[in-house]
Amino acid sequence: MNDNLFIIKACENDCNDIFMVDQQYEHERYSLGLIKSELSIDTNIFYIAKFDNHPVAYIQYSIVADEAELIKIVVDRHYRSCGIGERLIRETLLELQSRGVKDVYLEVRESNNVAISLYKKIGFNKINERQNYYGDGVNAEILRLSLDVKN
Repeated sequence: MNDNLFIIKACENDCNDIFMVDQQYEHERYSLGLIKSELSIDTNIFYIAKFDNHPVAYIQYSIVADEAELIKIVVDRHYRSCGIGERLIRETLLELQSRGVKDVYLEVRESNNVAISLYKKIGFNKINERQNYYGDGVNAEILRLSLDVKN
């Protein structure tokens, strides 16, 4: 699978592909208009993963100075457990590091054990927790990764 998987920086032309993948997200889905708006914000950066030219995942970061926040990552349900999410994160972290980002933060549902396991495998560490953060009352774990450490 990895031979036919390409990760590219997304642009306005990728809005429909991002929207299509985002419909697989179990929680708060983006509208097409919101995707277009988010792509136009200078501090936001999206990458999209395509397998055989078919969109299968995307990731969104917000970058401010030398810090980034991983806002959202979605992998098409038919392509989960294939390593696409890990590859998408690892490759984009290298890009962030080349842009001078030193620390990456994210919030994840404390009940999302699959995601937490992946983030910890990559090197993220829990630094805090937010009680009742999500609309359904679930707590959020706050994770941080220092890009000064080899990934």
